[in-house]
Amino acid sequence: MLPRKCALVWLCLFTCLCMGGAWHPAMAQPRVALVVGVAAYVAAPPLANPRNDATDMAAALTRLGFETELVIDPDRPTLEAAVRRFGSRARGADAAVFYYAGHALEAAGRNWLLPRTANIASDRDLRFEALDADLVLEQVEGAARVTVVILDACRDNPFRLAVGGGTRSGGERGLAPPRAAAGTLIGFSTAPGTVAEDGRGRNSPFTTALLRHVETSGLELRQMMGEVRRDVREATQGRQVPWEHSSLEGAFYFRPPAPPTAPASAPRVVAANAETLFWESVRASTDAEDFRAYLEQFPQGTFAMLARNRLAQLGHSTEPVNVAALTRALARVMPEARAAEGAALFFEQPSPHRAIVAGPARAGSYTSRGGEDAAATRALTLERCQVFHGAPCALVAEADSLLFASTTGTTPWPFQDMPRARHAGRFDPEQVPGRSAAARREPALLAYAAATAPRAAAYHSWGGGVFTVLNAATEADAATRALQQCNANPERAGRNGPCFLYAVGDRVVLPRRLQNVAEATAAGIFAAPAATLPAAGTRLTSAQLLAVLVPLIGAQSAEATAAVFGRADGPFRALAVNPDRRNAWSGGGFLSAETADEAVLERCQIFYASPCILITDGEAIRPAPPGGAPRPRHDMPRVRYSGVFNPEQVPNRSPTERRGRSLAAYAEASGPKAAAIHPWGGRFFPVISGPTDAAAAVLALQTCNGDPERAGRDGPCFLYAVGNQVVLPERRLAFIP
Repeated sequence: MLPRKCALVWLCLFTCLCMGGAWHPAMAQPRVALVVGVAAYVAAPPLANPRNDATDMAAALTRLGFETELVIDPDRPTLEAAVRRFGSRARGADAAVFYYAGHALEAAGRNWLLPRTANIASDRDLRFEALDADLVLEQVEGAARVTVVILDACRDNPFRLAVGGGTRSGGERGLAPPRAAAGTLIGFSTAPGTVAEDGRGRNSPFTTALLRHVETSGLELRQMMGEVRRDVREATQGRQVPWEHSSLEGAFYFRPPAPPTAPASAPRVVAANAETLFWESVRASTDAEDFRAYLEQFPQGTFAMLARNRLAQLGHSTEPVNVAALTRALARVMPEARAAEGAALFFEQPSPHRAIVAGPARAGSYTSRGGEDAAATRALTLERCQVFHGAPCALVAEADSLLFASTTGTTPWPFQDMPRARHAGRFDPEQVPGRSAAARREPALLAYAAATAPRAAAYHSWGGGVFTVLNAATEADAATRALQQCNANPERAGRNGPCFLYAVGDRVVLPRRLQNVAEATAAGIFAAPAATLPAAGTRLTSAQLLAVLVPLIGAQSAEATAAVFGRADGPFRALAVNPDRRNAWSGGGFLSAETADEAVLERCQIFYASPCILITDGEAIRPAPPGGAPRPRHDMPRVRYSGVFNPEQVPNRSPTERRGRSLAAYAEASGPKAAAIHPWGGRFFPVISGPTDAAAAVLALQTCNGDPERAGRDGPCFLYAVGNQVVLPERRLAFIP
C-alpha cells in the first residue's frame, strides 16, 4: 500500500436555499473560506501533504471568489481563534467553506481536530490538546446560506492506542458520524473503517480529485462528489472509496453555470462572415503560413479544400500523419533510417499541441509539445531547433497533419528563420526562444531582467531551459555557475548535448554559441577575470568551527553546521547561531563581507524569531569577549520593522536588490498587494495584483511555499506585507484579517 497520510474527509453542507435554488453571482453576498493545513506535528510523525493540500485548496477557493484565510501548522489557541473568526465572517455570507488537512480522531462519539502541538496520552487530554469538530459546526450553523466543511484528516491516527485505552471508542480507525441536519451533505474521503492514502504526488488522492473538479463550471456539488469518488477509486485501484451521507436541499455550484448564450443562428452568421473575410485576405498569398492559419481557424470551413490545394502548390501538404509517410519525409534529414523512424514514432504519441521540424543539411529533427496553441508550439519548436543546430529549420508536421511530404529532394525545404533564436541585444524575457508566452514571464526571468549585480544565464534547447545566477562576485563566476547548473540538469540527464551561455549581465550572447567560460573569456565577454577564493589553508576548518559551535549549540548541530558552512560559496560567506534554538544559519556567495554578515544575521533572526550571534569574521572566527562574557547577539532592526512598506527596510536582501525594480514596483503599486518572505537564499515574493489584499496574500504565500528551487527546505514562508503594511514581526504563516 502507498504511504498513508491519514486522509479522511468530512464534508458538511447546510443550505437554506429555496427548492431547486442555486448560487449565482447576482446574489452579491460574499463567499468566505477558512483553510487549515497541519503537517509539522510535535508529538507525531510529520505528514507529507497537508501543507500542499491546504495551500492549493486556498488558491483554488480564492480564484473562485472566496475571501480565504489560510492557516498553516497552528497550535490549539491559533486554530480555535481562526474558527471563531470564520464563524463571524460567515454571518450573512452566501457561502462559507471550511477545509482542514491533518490528523483527526474520534473518541467517545466526538470528533477531534489535532493542531500541531497536540500531545495526547489519554482521552482526558483531548479537551485541552485538540479542537472539538462540533465547534466548527456550531460557529457556522445558520450563519451562511451555504456552509461546506471539508476535513482531509486522519483515519489511521497516531494516538488511537492512547485514546480510549484501545477500546472501540478510540482504538478503531475513523471518525464518528457528525450531526446531519436537514440540508446537510456529509462526505468522507474513504469509507468508515478503512485508511485513506497519502499518494505519491503533491496532494492526497482525495484533494487531487477535489482540485481537479472544484473549479469546473456548472458542476453541481453532489455531481462533483461523484466525480471525485470515481477519481479516487481509480487512483487507488479500489483501496479507497469516498463515502457520503446527504440530506441536501437545492443545488450548489462552486463555479456556477455560464449564462445562456444568444440564439445559435446569430453566431453562425457572424462565423460565416468571419470565415469569408479571412479567406479573402489570404487567397492571393504565396506564404504557406497564411493558409495554415486559415485551416487552424476553420478546419472544416467552406474553403478548406482550396487552402489544402494552395499548400500543395507551394510544396506543402496537409495529409494525415502516419509513421510511414513521416519517416519518408524525415529521411531527407536523418542520416539513418532507424533514427527517422524513431523520430516519427515519438511524434506519433498523442498531445494537444505538437510539432516536428527538420534541421538543416541532414542534421536531424526536433520535436516539441506543450505550447498554448498550435502556433505557439510551432514557433517554440522552430526556435529550439535553430538554437540546437545553429541554423533555421523547416516545419515537417504538426497536430495531425503532415505539412511537408516531399521525399524526392527536388523541392526546397521551407526553412524558417526565427528572430528570437538569433537575438543578441539587451536581455528581454520576451526574446527568450523556445518557451511559451507564459514561460517567458516566469519570475526567474523577470528577476534577471530587474537585477543589476553580476549575473549570467545559460540555455539549452531541450525544453527551452534557462538557468540564471544572480548576485555573483563577478560575471565570470555567474557564467560558470549558470553553465554548471544547466549541464547538470537531472531532468535532461545530459541529452542533446551541452548548454550555451545565453546572457552575461544585460547582454544576450546566445548567437555566439559559447559552451564554457574559457571560450567566453577568449571572446572578450567578461569585463574582468573571475574572482578567486582565498587560498587553501586560509578557509576555516571544521575543527576550528566545532571548537566554538559545540558549547553553543551542541555536538550534533555543530557537526551539521560545520558541514553545511564548508559547502557555502565564496568569496564571502558568514555563519550565525541562535542559542535559543541551539541551531545555526549560514550563507555564501555574497559580494562583500559586510553584506554577508548582515544578510546571514537577518535570515537567522527571521527563521529563529530571536537575535543571533555572528560567529565568523570573514574567513576567521570572531574573537570571544574578554573575561568569559557571552558572545553578543545582534538584533537586526529590519526584521523587527513593522511600518509602511519601504524597500530600504526589507531584510534578507542585498543593498542592490533593495534598490531594484521589483521592490520599487511593490512600493508604487496602488491596488491590492501582498508579499511573502523566506530566509533560504533571500527569497522574496511580491504580488501586486488580485481582487483583494487577502487574495494577494494567499497567492504570495502559495508562490513562496511552492518555490521549486527551495523545494520546501527550512519550513514555511512568512507573510511580509499586506497592502502597504509590513507584518513580518507577527510571523504570520497565513493571511489573517
